[in-house]
Amino acid sequence: MIGPFLQTPKEKAFVKQHGFVVTTEYLLLSVPLSSTLSIASSRKMVKVIADDKILRLVSLVSLALLSGAGAVDIIFYKNSQACDGAGYSFNGVSKQVCCIVSADDGGSVLFRDMDGCKTSVVYNNGGCDSNSVGSGTGNLCYVGGGYTSGYWYQSCRRRSLLSFVSSVDTSSCNGKAGKPTGIVFTEDSKSGSWKLTSPDAVGLLSQLESLPQGEKVNWLKAKGAIFDPSTAS
Repeated sequence: MIGPFLQTPKEKAFVKQHGFVVTTEYLLLSVPLSSTLSIASSRKMVKVIADDKILRLVSLVSLALLSGAGAVDIIFYKNSQACDGAGYSFNGVSKQVCCIVSADDGGSVLFRDMDGCKTSVVYNNGGCDSNSVGSGTGNLCYVGGGYTSGYWYQSCRRRSLLSFVSSVDTSSCNGKAGKPTGIVFTEDSKSGSWKLTSPDAVGLLSQLESLPQGEKVNWLKAKGAIFDPSTAS
């Protein structure tokens, strides 16, 4: 399938001629051995080199589609012993976007909706620029206290793309998330969490923490919070 980003007849004809298959996930080069030898022994090789810019463009677009899929929830709990209790949530965080809180609010950090190709990184220096203190793939809970920031990046790459995009930095933080998008309350990390989305996350968390433990769930329900079993760790 030729993607919509190939606009000109020349681009489409080149991709078809040389056996490329473009999908929304990756760019696959499939050229029979006989065709490869034929190209190498003829002036078609000049054509391949001349259209290298087209291939780079297609590869960059394909890489963006591959690595941009799948946003992640990053939750900062005040509890330094486990990812439970009350905390701030950054919902639907894109790759390489840094989420920042104060050290008092970063007792533990939970990364959700992760997989083996998504790597999380956490810091205790106020930003996502130097001296990380933890990193790993998949759904993880970092404990110990003092966390101030974290982000995730796509750590798996198609080999067919690497030669074209080796200069693109796909692991460093390149943006900031701004304020938390809501609050979370987790009574039992094995069952799930109550999630309340609001632009006033700071004010809501302060109210939640002032309530007796037995009243917090009812207060969250009254505010429209939703129970999310997927946040179970």
